[in-house]
Amino acid sequence: PMPRHYDRFVYPGIDFRVPAGRRAYEDALIAAFPHEARAVRRYFRDIGAAASWGTLAYAREMVPRSVEPLIRFAQWARRGPALDTTKDYLERRFRDPRLRALLASQWGDYGVEPARSAFVAHATVVAHYLEGAWFPEGGSARIARAIEDGIEARGGRIRVCQEVREILVENGRAVGVRVIDRSGPRPREAVHRAPVVVSGAGAGPTYNRLLPTDGPVAIDEVGPGLSAVSVYLELSELPDGVDGSNVWVSTTTDHDDIEGATADLLAGGPRAAFCSFPSIKAGEGRATAEILAFADPRAFQEWEGTARGDRGADYARLKAVIADGLIALADSAVPGLRAAVRHVEVGTPLTVEHYTSHPQGAFYGIPGTPERYRSPLGPITPVEGLYLSGQDAGSCGIAGAMMGGVAAACQILGPKGFTEIRAAITAGPRTTTSTEWQLPEGKHHATLTTKRRLTDSIWEACFEVDAEIGDWAPGQFARIHVG
Repeated sequence: PMPRHYDRFVYPGIDFRVPAGRRAYEDALIAAFPHEARAVRRYFRDIGAAASWGTLAYAREMVPRSVEPLIRFAQWARRGPALDTTKDYLERRFRDPRLRALLASQWGDYGVEPARSAFVAHATVVAHYLEGAWFPEGGSARIARAIEDGIEARGGRIRVCQEVREILVENGRAVGVRVIDRSGPRPREAVHRAPVVVSGAGAGPTYNRLLPTDGPVAIDEVGPGLSAVSVYLELSELPDGVDGSNVWVSTTTDHDDIEGATADLLAGGPRAAFCSFPSIKAGEGRATAEILAFADPRAFQEWEGTARGDRGADYARLKAVIADGLIALADSAVPGLRAAVRHVEVGTPLTVEHYTSHPQGAFYGIPGTPERYRSPLGPITPVEGLYLSGQDAGSCGIAGAMMGGVAAACQILGPKGFTEIRAAITAGPRTTTSTEWQLPEGKHHATLTTKRRLTDSIWEACFEVDAEIGDWAPGQFARIHVG
């Protein structure tokens, strides 16, 4: 669990810490804004109702097609403010502009500013955190490792360094993928055929880049998503008072002027930033921090098409200016942060696109606008045998992406898919003995032969592997799982 006060919002004249628990959060807001007590209570009722509407949207994608009309009717009957914009809802319910700004603060968790975001997107995130926040021990990558272990224990394979070029379609049905395999010293083309293809690449790349079709698709009408600039810090020590809670700091209560905020960010005077301390949340011994500020990716178009590490001196200078401004803003809310900085790395929307292939670095996928929630986006596609998973099949964020995966699995398994998944969860993990679990292709057993300590934190370890691995090329690496 993260600290009880998991989020801290800092504005001029406001320093508010969000406590875990609906009643505690409600009471804290009323204590800070007693003149808005009635509206605050109504707000939490509306949050619950809109989040329930969003849950029905998830359920609609998990049930057999014959049941979907019933859920659509239930949604229609209880829509309420779910498809209003967050800004419209807050302006209608609250008179105090400071309170409106404070309540909108969490828009960074779903990546769409209040003027464009659907209230259901806002409500889903707020409701998700009402009883507190949690973080994976060992860091976010542990989620992927746990899923990987489950897949391999059941005979599946994880293939990395596979650049998918095309989804193969024959007679209107998806039958596999064509990839460039970059896992070896030389790239090679490969084709993987399958009865079902699931794309977690996002609706845009799937429909516009990977399918052999022409013409615009509905998702183009939803509008562009935002990206962000991230500053990653190695610290000599953690500043006093840092306990692992998130810090949102802003110099203004205007969340919607993205163009102006981006211009100020690039000039070294950011208006807002999110500051996190992942090393504390993950339980690691070292001290690290991350500062993030949302940005319009079009501001980086000058370097579009350039390669990572080869974008020139102007780009490097811009990153240095951005980092300095964000560190200064974070230091205003977390004194001592700047003095503790030992190493800085900066990522822009171009960096996000390089590592994740999200177009223009829009890492939240299709933005959570009212139009998106009215659209037919979900796990089922017009191409038989092809399904979407991830955020664009669910909703923005980690939990939304995982639910998008559950929705895809439900549809692939058929009418009893959801029931089968629930039964498997109830039964718990299936134990697997070493004799029945064969290592997937490309993975090998290794025996430690020698080891010696080179420094306080670095060991040299030599292994004898039970197979010929082949040629190694610069940049390749091995990940070792120790039983």
